[in-house]
Amino acid sequence: MLNKIFLWLKERMKEREARAWPERQIIVEINEELVTAKYPEGEVREASLRTLEKIEVITNDSGPWGADVWFVLTSKSGVCSFPQGAIGEKEALKFMLALEGFNEKEFIKAMGCTSNCVFVCWGS
Repeated sequence: MLNKIFLWLKERMKEREARAWPERQIIVEINEELVTAKYPEGEVREASLRTLEKIEVITNDSGPWGADVWFVLTSKSGVCSFPQGAIGEKEALKFMLALEGFNEKEFIKAMGCTSNCVFVCWGS
């Protein structure tokens, strides 16, 4: 009986976490060629790092309940977008911040913004 209660509680906690943190269901991977965001419904968004043209941070006023910060990497071959809080976000940010010419001032402004704005942090 105790085991059944434990399993039930464990399942409820998983469900709660999924509802509370939908951003954690998105998995971002980055390697020397691509940045990829995999969405729970099966959608995959990719951008080539070799032909990267622009990095934007898009903010909106849906926080704290919605995903209010999005990272958008645009290349000649595609666009990869993912919200703050996605799995793998740290590694992608490490890459972005290390790019020569990355505009840290714009990035800082974006991180403090709570309205609907677009910040171009790298490229044109």
